[in-house]
Amino acid sequence: MVASLQGVKKGTLVHRFITAGKPGKCELCSSVVEKLEAHHLCYSPEKTIKICHNCHHKVHFWPNRLSDYEKSKLLVRRYGQKHSQDLMRQKHLTIPVLAKMIAPSRSLFVRKQQKLEIKRIKPKHTKVFKHRPR
Repeated sequence: MVASLQGVKKGTLVHRFITAGKPGKCELCSSVVEKLEAHHLCYSPEKTIKICHNCHHKVHFWPNRLSDYEKSKLLVRRYGQKHSQDLMRQKHLTIPVLAKMIAPSRSLFVRKQQKLEIKRIKPKHTKVFKHRPR
């Protein structure tokens, strides 16, 4: 996320998240703030949580600074209690892997959807008949 609105085009997704936030309690750090931001844990199916700007910045840019409690909270919201506990026990849950799990890229999701759409449009098999000269 961006620290201020400077350089953010009006009407973009980032601009709407910063300006449209409502007062409430952050789901990660439990602090009460004036504007909460929606963080997508998953785009399909769409799962969001309401967090403060500081936590949102930390999730996207500094996942290594998240406490184990915050990591588990994010994983439970995305995968459920049992599966998230299994993930936390694994030793190979590195920072890049964790970042992909809790902060998925919207652009990757859009590209995947576009590829699926192209596959649906293209015919699977087309037979090409060659004319033999007589």
